[in-house]
This record gives sequence, structure tokens and C-alpha cells, in this order.
Amino acid sequence: MSDAKDDYSKAVETQKDAATRDSIIADVLQRGFARKAEYGDQWDTVDINEVVGLIAPGAKPIISGGKIIYYSADGTKAVVADVSGYLRVVDLSRKTKRPQYLDRYGKDAHNVKDKNGRIRGRTKQEFQRATHYIIQKRKK
Repeated sequence: MSDAKDDYSKAVETQKDAATRDSIIADVLQRGFARKAEYGDQWDTVDINEVVGLIAPGAKPIISGGKIIYYSADGTKAVVADVSGYLRVVDLSRKTKRPQYLDRYGKDAHNVKDKNGRIRGRTKQEFQRATHYIIQKRKK
């Protein structure tokens, strides 16, 4: 029985293989790897099985360009994993111009409590850090 990590790994191989024949896919993958290289050292590491299990249990991935997407059964959330090895959680229930990104638990990540216990909005950099996660390598 395969898990989300197995499905993700197979989809990554499929897309890397496709990139050898399709320059558009190759370019999309390259941009994902560049984002991860530039910002990834600021992101926490997560187990994709845990995130998919919480947000979209039992979901099978859909490949879309450089993304591997696991949709929740009710279609309100999705785990969007990049071929380069990071993921984000998206709220699909609100119709907005831009995707609404959530933290790894599916909670709104726009605000944070400061050291005095007051709630304030996160800076763009803090928000990016709170919504991007490196996918943990499988333990041998």
C-alpha cells in the first residue's frame, strides 16, 4: 500500500522525466528549484504523510506542471507540493484573486501573537516562512 510520500516521489520522477522532453515543464521545475534554493533554508521541515493525512486524508495526487496536488474530499483545501521538495496548504473555500495559504495544520497564518500576547499581522517574510515547508526525506 503506497502512502502520500510514495505517490509524491513517483509523481516527481514522472515530471522530471517529462522535463527531459518538454522545455516548458523543464522551465517550471527550474523555477521551483530556484525558489527552494533561495528561501528554503528559512522553512520548517514536515512529513508529507502527516500533512496530507490531516488536510486531505486518502487523497491521490493530481499532477499539474511543477505541482503535485492532494485535494481534500470536500474540495475545500489542498496540499500543493512542488517537485523541488516543498509544500504549501491552500484554502479553496474562499473565492479570492490570490490563493489563500494556510499553515501545515490548515489554520489561517496571517496573524501571530507577539511576546506581549497581542495579535498582530505577520510581515510578508514571516507569512512565507509560516506557509512554506520542506518535505522531509524518507527515513531509511
